[in-house]
Amino acid sequence: MTDWCVIAAVNDEEVLATNLAASPMLVKQPQRLTALREYPTAGSAYNAGLAQTTARICVFAHQDVYLPAGWD
Repeated sequence: MTDWCVIAAVNDEEVLATNLAASPMLVKQPQRLTALREYPTAGSAYNAGLAQTTARICVFAHQDVYLPAGWD
């Protein structure tokens, strides 16, 4: 299995829940999603996500993105 994660800056829980977190791969494997809240900028959230993960591949995605089945 490929070692990957999705990192997202989050400021709207409803948008996250109805889009990115509802993506089929993340529904099956929610541990792959690192959702970072309360950061002043998306860039600072993404940097914090990189510091927290050991995944080889990191996908940076906005909370309003939906990743359809098979995107990976």
